[in-house]
Amino acid sequence: MFSRSRMTRWAATLVVAPVAVLTVMSGFASGAVGSTPSTPLPLIMSFKASPNTFSNLGGKLKLTAGLKFATTCTLSVSPSVNGLPERNFSCGGKTLSKSFAIGKNATANPRTYTFHLSVKNKEGNATAPNVVVAEGGAPPPISFGIKGKNFGTVGVSIHSKNVEVQVTNNSVKPQVLGTFTVVGINASDFAVPSNDCAATVLSPRGECSFAVDFVPTGTGRRAATLELADQSWGASGTNAGLPLSGTGVFSQISISASSQFYEGGSINFGVQGVGTTTAPDYITISDRSPTVPLYVSSIGVSGQNYTDFGVGAGNCGQTVIGPGAACLFTVDFVPSGSGLRKDEIDVYGNMSGGVWAIPESGTGAYASLSLDSPPGTPITSIAFGSTKDNPVSVPVTVTNTSSKVFLAFSGASAVSGPNAPDFTWLPGSCAYAGAELGPSQSCTFNVIFQPQAQKIFYQAEFSLFDNAQSASETLSLTGQWTSS
Repeated sequence: MFSRSRMTRWAATLVVAPVAVLTVMSGFASGAVGSTPSTPLPLIMSFKASPNTFSNLGGKLKLTAGLKFATTCTLSVSPSVNGLPERNFSCGGKTLSKSFAIGKNATANPRTYTFHLSVKNKEGNATAPNVVVAEGGAPPPISFGIKGKNFGTVGVSIHSKNVEVQVTNNSVKPQVLGTFTVVGINASDFAVPSNDCAATVLSPRGECSFAVDFVPTGTGRRAATLELADQSWGASGTNAGLPLSGTGVFSQISISASSQFYEGGSINFGVQGVGTTTAPDYITISDRSPTVPLYVSSIGVSGQNYTDFGVGAGNCGQTVIGPGAACLFTVDFVPSGSGLRKDEIDVYGNMSGGVWAIPESGTGAYASLSLDSPPGTPITSIAFGSTKDNPVSVPVTVTNTSSKVFLAFSGASAVSGPNAPDFTWLPGSCAYAGAELGPSQSCTFNVIFQPQAQKIFYQAEFSLFDNAQSASETLSLTGQWTSS
């Protein structure tokens, strides 16, 4: 380790001498004839170090050598490096490779490292020309902890994991960090979600960090550069650049439902009474991509009769679904008129094309009904006769004569006309607002006459509002007051 001091930093230059091979005979194998050794002498074909430059911040240095016929090696260095010297270790392969960490240099004096390699076998030994590595030149004032970041494959519109990047002031002076800007053809795909370095003054050898992420807006390779302006380097600043890249891919969507309405990728609600609502149909969205999450941004309806179809986002709206997972949403049908009604459900997300359409349709039908009093006797009017003080009540039976659709009652049913205060009605078991009557079913309500003043003749009309084609059924009401 070296002591730290506030001195200028420098880069490194590697000096490699041409390899020369020296062999020394040390004897012959037992039983040899003449002067030819039974085992070839060891050879050093190459000896080098990489990288060929490094700064006084230190780093990792790798030594490699090409060998022939060597069995034992000795590697040393001056000045010392942790892990060396290493003497008489086995090196019987064709390639020798060793890596060493070079520590920071906190002094003003550049270091020079001289590496020595010798090899031997039982017939002799060889020594390679030394490899010399020397420091020199100043590193950039500001550096990133990584040389660049490739985020790999990420689903379109999906946030990658944040990657933390360290920023270091390599100089002996404070550095004023300026703005962080992403530039390049796909700049909008990369962002800095958190930043401890913005508008920061870094002390000598000080550090800060920020995070960068990747949200591809399209498929294929995406690339940009994050630039950090250091305002200490001049009025206009000088930018430190961090290359960013990644690959955007679409996810794969699957739609399914277990209800009777869904078949072959579309929904058909069948025949439904005008103004009445079907039971909700539950639709499943699944991510069938093995690796890419499915992002569902929204679900809506569009088309000719879109107002007749409802959609509930369930747990699918603005949802990220993991590979193999699913979510549910609901749809229903409330026809506003008769005949064929159709539209499509639009699921927006990061699938190919950006939207997945599900056709849906249904047929609206008007209900039909009869008003009877007594049951089995159709009526269009009610004559209450004469009364003095006691109210007269007439029950009216409503029958839904439709074979497929529900008869629905609205809240607008009421008595009107010149003597409306003298007549009232009670919904009874069915005709109240929001009530529905199934096909061929019946129910009863009551119309009541009770004179409020002494008149000879009273008249009004009762209107029952429903989802039949006429929208309402009207009964004429008459009555008389008697003094006895």
